[in-house]
Amino acid sequence: MNGLPYYKAYPRDFIEATAGWPLDLKGAYRVVLDLIYLHGGRLADDPRFIAGNLGCSVRAWNGYRARLIEADKLQVIGGFLANYRADKELESLRSFQEKQRENASKTRKNNEIAEATAKPKASHTEPDTEEEKREANASQKKTRGTRLSADWFLPIEWGEWALSQGLGHEAIRSEADKFKDYWMARAGPNGVKLDWAATWRNWIRAAKEKGHGNGNRISTTSTGGKRADPALEQIARLTGIGAASGDGRGGAGGFGEEAGPLWMGARPQ
Repeated sequence: MNGLPYYKAYPRDFIEATAGWPLDLKGAYRVVLDLIYLHGGRLADDPRFIAGNLGCSVRAWNGYRARLIEADKLQVIGGFLANYRADKELESLRSFQEKQRENASKTRKNNEIAEATAKPKASHTEPDTEEEKREANASQKKTRGTRLSADWFLPIEWGEWALSQGLGHEAIRSEADKFKDYWMARAGPNGVKLDWAATWRNWIRAAKEKGHGNGNRISTTSTGGKRADPALEQIARLTGIGAASGDGRGGAGGFGEEAGPLWMGARPQ
C-alpha cells in the first residue's frame, strides 16, 4: 500500500455526482474511493477483498461495480480499478513532492558550498596552560562576583581611603568589623559582589551620612586624661596597633598623628 493517508474531498461534487443514487451505492462508492487513494490510485480488481472492506457479499459488490463503471465513476485498467479524479489528485501530489525534493537538494548543495568556501575556524588543540586556566577563572570570578572571605581583613589601601574621608582609626576598625559581620551573614545572591572595594567605599559613605564619620580621629590610647579601654590596649599590644607602651606614641608606622599599623596581612585577591 503506497497511497495517501488522507486526500482532498469535494462534498459538492460528490453530492451532485451521486444525486438520485440509493444510500448503499453512495456508501460503496465512497469506500471504494478511499481504497483507491490508499493504494496509490490503483486498486486491485479483487471482488473478495473489496466486498470484505464494504461488508457485503461478492454478489452485491459485483452489482455496485457494474453500476459505478456504467456511470464512469470507476475505470478498469489492466486488472485494477481507478478513478479520474484520484489520478489527477495523486499526480498533483507527486509533482509537489518532486518539487520539494529538488528544493531540498538545492539547499543542501548551497550549504555544502558555503561550508567549503568558509574560512576555517581556528582550532585550539593544545591543552590550556595553568596560567591560562587561572586567567579564565579570574575572569569568570569578575563576571560572576564573589562572597566575602571568612578570613577577610581590611586592606591597607581601604583603611587609608577611609582615613582620607575623615574617619578616625577606631571608627574605621569598628566599621570594618561591622562590614565583615554584615556581609558574612548575608545569604544568597545578595551577599555576592563584583567589586568589594567599591562596596567598602559605599559603606563608609553611608556611615558618614549616619554621623559616624564626624571627622574626629579617635586614638586607641587614653586622651584628655581619660583611662583607655583595657581590652583595646590588650589588642594593641598583641597586634602592634597603637602604642607599644602607655605613653601613646610608641609602635611602628602609622597614619597622621597616630602610630602603629591599622591592618595586617596580605591584600585580598
